[in-house]
Formats: sequence, structure tokens, C-alpha cells
Amino acid sequence: MLLLAALWTGLAVADLVRWTPGPVSLPRRVMAGLAAALSGLLLATVTTTVTTTVTTTVTTTVTTTGAVHVAAVALAAAGGALVWIVLSEAPGGLRPARQARPGRAARDARTVRAGRTSRPEGAAIAALAGLAGMHAVVVLLAPLVPGLQPSAPLARWWAALEAAGLPGLASVGAGRALLAVVGTGLLLATANRVVRLVLTASGTPPDAGEAALRGGRLLGPLERVFLLGLALGGDLTAAAAVIAAKGLLRLPEVRTASRLALAGEPAGSGAAEPARALRGADVVTEYFLVGTFTSWLLALAVAGVVVLGGA
Repeated sequence: MLLLAALWTGLAVADLVRWTPGPVSLPRRVMAGLAAALSGLLLATVTTTVTTTVTTTVTTTVTTTGAVHVAAVALAAAGGALVWIVLSEAPGGLRPARQARPGRAARDARTVRAGRTSRPEGAAIAALAGLAGMHAVVVLLAPLVPGLQPSAPLARWWAALEAAGLPGLASVGAGRALLAVVGTGLLLATANRVVRLVLTASGTPPDAGEAALRGGRLLGPLERVFLLGLALGGDLTAAAAVIAAKGLLRLPEVRTASRLALAGEPAGSGAAEPARALRGADVVTEYFLVGTFTSWLLALAVAGVVVLGGA
């Protein structure tokens, strides 16, 4: 699963550099791509071994092993991050809401009646499909690239830690630890973007929900990392308790936002807009349910990959 670790590394680093739900400037996107490429190259150098054998007879033959693997790992990180930056910046649902103009509401209504998918929803679906496609390609190509090599710097460092007598390292393994670290990074900014894409694709405005239930952009990563730790530790009972506690703690906020919406003050809007007020309560509820379940599924998916792929 070295290619998967490389893909996750590129995605996590790129999104950490451009941590914002709004539009990102071109220089910052370039910086994110360069950071992802450098992180992929660093991962490749610590997980593979390049040996060179020179044989001199009539001619000189140079045989290099591991260079192809280094290139594959670096390309998976840089290429995956580049594709993800382009796709995740496309949906208009990830950007601040534009000011309403005369005629836009009528056009949107005609689009809905005609059964056509709006551009933000279609772009969000395309971005999610692209992300899934990248993972499918990586999984298919994974057998062609060997895993963490025993003579690689990371493997030797892990063996030294085991020799030092640190408890629990032998049962974990360097490969599983690597997936856990990069998976934790993926659950930060990248998972936030995935949640917003799912909300946009489902027709639930992320901005309206964030205005009503503040703190989700920070609490979401903390919750996912916490659930990942509990799942990897095998304490599923505590994970279930955390899930139940979130519902109880958020319930008063959802009720308050619903009352404001029904009173004509929809969440995420400074002025009363009757058309949005009719759906205000539903928007907040959908935002909470869709966002929460997506966040939990991402954490559990990463935990499953770490347990199965790092074995």
C-alpha cells in the first residue's frame, strides 16, 4: 500500500497548505502542488532503497534498482495532489455565496423543474468521482510497486525503535504506522473538503449550515482523529459513546437554528428571505446529518485501510 500512502500524503499536504473553504489564489495552489511533490519525494526516499551495481567488462553496465519505485511514489503524491486541486476548486459550492442578482432565482427554479443538475452540484459530483477514481487506480497499480523495503531508512529506524524496547511497536509494524500517520493527515483538511463536496452534491449549502452550527470546520478534524484513534485501539464502545455525545450536544443548536429559520431568519443569512426561510430548518438538519455521517464514514474508512492495508 505504498502508493496509497503516497497519494494520501500528497492530498493531505496540498490541502493543509490551502486550508480554506473559499477560493484559493493561484500562487497558493502552486505552492500546494510543490509542497505535495516535495512530500512525495521525501516519502519515496525514506521508504525505498536505490542500489547501483557497476559491472565493467568490455563495456560498463549500470543497474539501478528502486529508482522506478521512487519515481512511482513521487508521481502518485504529486499527480494525485494536482488532480485533486483542480477538481476540488471547481465546484462553486466550495466558494462563498455570490450576491443574488435579478433573474438568478428564476433561472435556478427553471433548472430544478427541468431536472438538470446545477453547476456546483455537478462539479462536486465530478470531484468526488475523480477522488474515487484516483484511489481505484492506486489500488490496481499497488501490486506493481512493492511495499516498505526492509533496508529502507524508515524500516531501519523502526527496527531500531523496536530494538530499543519500546512496547507495542513489533505488533504494529512500520507499514501500518506509516498509513496511520498519513491517514491522520488526510482526516484534517482533505476530509473537510470532502465533506463540503458531499454537502454540495446533495444540494445542501455548506455556508448556511456553518453559519448556524459554528465550529464544525475545527471540531470535524478533531472528531475524526479521535474516532480513528479509538477504532485503531479497538475501543469501539468509546467510539459509539463519542458519536452519541455529539448528537446530544449539537441538538440544542439545531433546534435553535430551526426556530430562527421558521421565524423568518434563516441560518446563514443576515436578512429575512421567505423563500429560504421555508427550508431553513431542513437545511440545518441536513447539514448536520449529511456532514456528520460523511465525517464518521471517512474516519472509519481510514481506520479500515490502516488495519487491512498495513498488515
